[in-house]
Amino acid sequence: MQGETPRLPRGPLVTLALGNFAIGMGSLVIAGIIKLIAAEMHVSVGAVGQLVTVYALTYAIASPLLVLSVGHLPRRTLLVVGLAGVLVGNVVGALAPTFGVLVVARVIAALGAALFTPLATGVAAALSPPAQRGQAIGLVFGGLTVATAFGVPLGTVLGQQFGWRMTFVVVAVISAAGMLAIGRAIAANVTTPPVNLAAWGSVLRQSGLLLAVGVTLVQSTAQFVVFTYITPFLGQGLGLAASGITWLLLGFGVASILGNFAAAQTGDRWGARRTVLVTLGLLAAALTVLSLTAGTLGA
Repeated sequence: MQGETPRLPRGPLVTLALGNFAIGMGSLVIAGIIKLIAAEMHVSVGAVGQLVTVYALTYAIASPLLVLSVGHLPRRTLLVVGLAGVLVGNVVGALAPTFGVLVVARVIAALGAALFTPLATGVAAALSPPAQRGQAIGLVFGGLTVATAFGVPLGTVLGQQFGWRMTFVVVAVISAAGMLAIGRAIAANVTTPPVNLAAWGSVLRQSGLLLAVGVTLVQSTAQFVVFTYITPFLGQGLGLAASGITWLLLGFGVASILGNFAAAQTGDRWGARRTVLVTLGLLAAALTVLSLTAGTLGA
């Protein structure tokens, strides 16, 4: 019938979100099992925290290079290959005999994520009606948000009960499920606009966009540097038991979901500028309170 609103292809979009869930859980769960890895590998907590740094740097550098170099290949194939990299990285991590091998495993997983997530965004847009592309991309990125809310606490509990290696095994299993689901739900002939050096050049010439990326970089660095070491801080600094830490990680994740929803609502009312300033102010206040708490406890 004329006038009907085209429906979102929720099945394919959910499979892409599942892939992002595996990536989000695998990348962030280090925060929940950092002390367990340090104890078994006989390295410092600070050294284990560098696994997050290695992952983030690999992702940031590899993502544009991979998209430029293999962007001409079929999208479904690239999505499956990306998740295969995440799977292999987590299997290697689960079996790692030394800390050095674990570092290599994180690089492999990050390479897979660097290929998958940008392509998943493009595929989500390509599969959806123009008026609903924002909603489609939000659904796909929702996998990362849900991973923060539930994947990290789940991985933390698994690590506490069965050892940190089991956490990586579960991420690998979820990655395998995502590969199978994408192979069935995403059409082999789906296409997205090619990304080339000219496209990157046009982006780099947009000063407003570069400013937004810079602010996001600073904000994410501040947030996730603290998040990476939050488990030892809560355990040693505040004396919380493992179960209490898990509940706080769950609370952080749920707050992330609520924050995303609130930002979407206030963004329409206040505008993007005011919303960003308020959220950055809240983050700065929270980090200041944590810093003062740490100083008080250390006195």
